[in-house]
Formats: sequence, structure tokens, C-alpha cells
Amino acid sequence: MDKTLVTTKSGLKRPAQTIIAAGNRASDQAFVHQMPAPLRNRLAHVEVEPHLDDWKDWAWKSGIDSRIINFLQFTARVGVGINTDSQWGLLFFFDPKVHATGSFPTPRSWAQVSRFVQANPRFATNIEAVAGMVGGAVAQKFVAFLKVADKLPNAELILDGDMSISPPREPSALYAFCGAITASLIRREAKARIKATENVAQYCVKHWAEAAEFAILTMKDYGRTPEYKEVYRQVLSSVGWRNFSKCFGSLLEV
Repeated sequence: MDKTLVTTKSGLKRPAQTIIAAGNRASDQAFVHQMPAPLRNRLAHVEVEPHLDDWKDWAWKSGIDSRIINFLQFTARVGVGINTDSQWGLLFFFDPKVHATGSFPTPRSWAQVSRFVQANPRFATNIEAVAGMVGGAVAQKFVAFLKVADKLPNAELILDGDMSISPPREPSALYAFCGAITASLIRREAKARIKATENVAQYCVKHWAEAAEFAILTMKDYGRTPEYKEVYRQVLSSVGWRNFSKCFGSLLEV
């Protein structure tokens, strides 16, 4: 094997060729075979778990439906779901006793749901269709969230500068509303996105000065996207962004 070392972006050294094998934990009782001790001794074993913020970084860049991103953010923040002790809500939940058969939510299956609802919008609220990918109990919660999202104020008007629109009060609707604003910003052409971002920043200051969580959620999610990175230099010098930083700056860096 090639023993040449390369340097990673974080400054670590590793072999130029690295073999990575992925498998399930023995406790999952899912397609697991005992690894022979000599082979086990030749490998480094690292257990990984889902991380919602890391997944969101990938999801916004990869075009995952914004309603899914914000549904999962909502379930993680307010403890909605089956496994309320987890920090990732319904991004992932597998119990070998519960899921001996049938579907269950994982980052992979949520990507399937995203492709399905984007290709078939009229079936987005079809519980049976979504249940086939993430399980029935989770599908019911997701469809209920979508029905709330469909009744939200028009986020496009906020981007155009309408500050009179009141944000919804229900928690699930608020999370969906934040996602709708981010998704609308992503859709704007770069030149128009600069002013739209300033308008959103002003909106956050006006309506969420006492509910900073939603202002931070909106801007942090937007900041994860390639579309924000296209315009952030111009955005930072705008009056709206300076007002936003003055109001929420200490929280934005947490």
C-alpha cells in the first residue's frame, strides 16, 4: 500500500490511500456479523452519530426541501418525536424492537422524502407515501407540519420590503416560516438577493427583537448556503445588516 502522507484541511496527516468500512453497531441487531478478532485489531473503530447542524450544512447545499429541514429543526428544538432525549429530533431514530420491519427516519431516508415531495408536490401530504420512507408515526407528524406550513404568510413580500406582515405565533408555524424566508432568499437572483437580505434583517429586528431564537435561526440557516456566500461581502455593509448585528450580534456568534 502507498505509504505517502497527505495533509488534510485541518492540518492532520493521513495516508494518501485510506480504506473506510462502514457498518451497523451490534446493538442495532441489523445485518451485523461478529468481526474476527485479528481483523478487528487491524482497524481503528469510530462510532459516529447524526448531528443536526452538520446535516443542515449539507442539506441546504444539496437542495433538500426546506420544509423537511425546518421540520427536523422544529422536532429537535421542542422535543417533538419518538426519541425526545436525542439532540437531533427525528433526523434519525432506530429501535430494533420497534423497527424490526418497516421504515424509519434516517438522513438517507429524509433525502428520499425530499426528492419525492419535490417531484410530486400533490403527494407531499400523503401520509401513506411518506410513511413508506420514514415510518407511519413520523409521517403523520411531518404531514401535520406541512399543513401548517401551507398557511404561512407570503415570505416573498418580506424580501420585497413589506414589514407589516406579522410572524405566526404557533411554534411549528414559526419554524416553517423561518425556513420559508431562507428558501425565498435562496431563490432570488444574486443582485436582488442583497437588498432582500437587508430587508429580512430589518424584519428580524422589528418583529423578533424579543424572540431572538427565530432571527438567529433564519440567518444562521441562510448563512449555511452557497447563495449567501455569493453576496455576504455586500450584505455586511448594508444598513439592515448593521442593525441586525447591533440587535443580535452577540447571539449570532454563539
